[in-house]
Amino acid sequence: MDSMEHTNDTSAHEGATPSPSAETPTPSMPSMSTTSEMPTPMPASPMSSGGSTNGGSTKTAFWLGLLAGVAAMSIIGLIITVVLLVKGGSLPGKTDTGTAPTPSTAPTAPTAPKGPVTLKPIKQDDHWVGKFDSKVQVVTFTDLQCPFCKRFEEGALKQAIAEYKDRVLFVTKHFPLENIHPYAKRAGEASECASEQGKFFEFATAVFAQQDKLNDAFLPEVAKQLKLDEKKFNDCLNAGKYRAKVEAGTQEGFEAGVEGTPATFVNGNSVYGAVPYADLKAMIETELNKK
Repeated sequence: MDSMEHTNDTSAHEGATPSPSAETPTPSMPSMSTTSEMPTPMPASPMSSGGSTNGGSTKTAFWLGLLAGVAAMSIIGLIITVVLLVKGGSLPGKTDTGTAPTPSTAPTAPTAPKGPVTLKPIKQDDHWVGKFDSKVQVVTFTDLQCPFCKRFEEGALKQAIAEYKDRVLFVTKHFPLENIHPYAKRAGEASECASEQGKFFEFATAVFAQQDKLNDAFLPEVAKQLKLDEKKFNDCLNAGKYRAKVEAGTQEGFEAGVEGTPATFVNGNSVYGAVPYADLKAMIETELNKK
């Protein structure tokens, strides 16, 4: 899926066949007579102990045949092994336990859960805007370092809040993708520290706007830009005061089937990725029009 962030090994076998080049003796050529008559070769006998030419040829043929045989057996053995492995069979000498082999499957893009999911009830101390007691709740799991979250927050979600804030409840929860966004979790904690001073959404908006600068050292700079009490903010952040809260948001997301960000639920119906505003609006209208 090209509008969301989500979270992907091969092996090779190498074998070598001995080369018959270095140790193979080279037979000597018989000397030519100075007369016009060609020499008559002696008949070769496998039992003969004399004649360096016939003996060398026999040894050469023997070693070449031996090496060729070893090489052929190695190749055949390798082919048999590969075929057995591909078909899920057992190798010779291995005991079959009767357990069926597990087929390997390529990782796939995250898929939205089927049907509505039940999220935890929204509390007053959650991060929300709009009508708290609305029959329509839009809950977004986000990552402050995710470029698709930035696109969604600054686009479709911002438009939806502007249009529906008097009729719909909009809630933001943490879901930092630590494996690909190393600063996301700490940024989430920093937004909670800013929330102590009433600036959660302002902090998140400022981080998204300057996402290319995001690192641990930049977070206090954002607090300074928002004119927060810097000492209080830094003490909160350095103490890891809200680490558990950010982790709890991630756990809730996992339980709801979230695998990537942004992940939005409109009354439990999932909307994955930085969708166009028209798509989000249509889902909100559907829920508002339900009796």
